[in-house]
Amino acid sequence: MRFMESRTVVREEGKRSSFELRRDQILCAARACFSENGFHGTSIADLSQLSGMSSGHIYHYFQSKEAIVEAIAESTLMEILEVHGEIINRPDVLDGLISHAVETSIQFSRLENSRLRLEILSEAPRNVRLARIVQDFDRRARESTFSILKSINRSTGTCASDAELEARFEILGALVSGFLVRSVKGGRIEEDVLRQSLRRVFFLILMPDFKAHIDCWTDNQ
Repeated sequence: MRFMESRTVVREEGKRSSFELRRDQILCAARACFSENGFHGTSIADLSQLSGMSSGHIYHYFQSKEAIVEAIAESTLMEILEVHGEIINRPDVLDGLISHAVETSIQFSRLENSRLRLEILSEAPRNVRLARIVQDFDRRARESTFSILKSINRSTGTCASDAELEARFEILGALVSGFLVRSVKGGRIEEDVLRQSLRRVFFLILMPDFKAHIDCWTDNQ
């Protein structure tokens, strides 16, 4: 399986231009440096050393560290939107969204996965451009998630208003994002237990009018 996966990677990379590959080389170095040293603690020289590219070459691709963060955010958002597209085409959209929210929460609860996000979020209030990047990311992710919530609304025969769906998004987002903070505080729980509890909680958030059916629904997952 690993051999097949490595061949797939080679084939995919063969389809990409040298510009794209070098650009991703910089982004990979930036993710590592920002996570380890922070946004302010990372210099272009640091990125140059880790990526194996000259500072001038890096500036050819990105004019600033903020531009690098913007590219990282765009790449992450594209991955999220791709997952959302898969969810909305599933026979059970509700289960797809809940499963995605659960697994994202689990990922965020691990410190090695949360450092970069926490660093950007903590810097955004002091950096206007980073704040705009974060807000644009959230707006586009919200719009995509809202489409999924409306699909669930139709498929389950519920009649929640747009305002109610917005509220559900906010609550869901706050809970999922909250695991970033929990990763720093050192909260630890067996992941299988957490996964089961999260499914129940997310179901209640997304389908509050179906509370009487939650035990049946979760028992069948």
